[in-house]
Amino acid sequence: MADNSPILNLNTINPVVRIDGDDYTLRTREDLTIVGNIRTSKQFQRFQTLRFKGKRTPNEERELKKVLGQLCAEMLEAPPEVHAKLTQMQQLAVVTVFFQQVALANGEQASATSTSKKRQRG
Repeated sequence: MADNSPILNLNTINPVVRIDGDDYTLRTREDLTIVGNIRTSKQFQRFQTLRFKGKRTPNEERELKKVLGQLCAEMLEAPPEVHAKLTQMQQLAVVTVFFQQVALANGEQASATSTSKKRQRG
């Protein structure tokens, strides 16, 4: 019996984030260019390094805030005035949800790859 499960599942509908009653699109990894993905990954790595550092200097505190704002702006399609209203914890929530979506997508891709390899062997 043939396995008719898809080898690739694509979704073109982006999730939304509701802020003060208005919906804004949360970008997905696919919405970013290759360069954008690389930049975002590097920024996130820097953010995580600073975030979990025990004692930060004042310059590192400023950098942490700046990188968090840049990440949030990259991930959430919203006007500057909306981004300006967000607290750091709200920005962190946006960044966290974005990377949760990336992790889910990576899990689905890994599952599809595994299924594809099983089909080739089977």
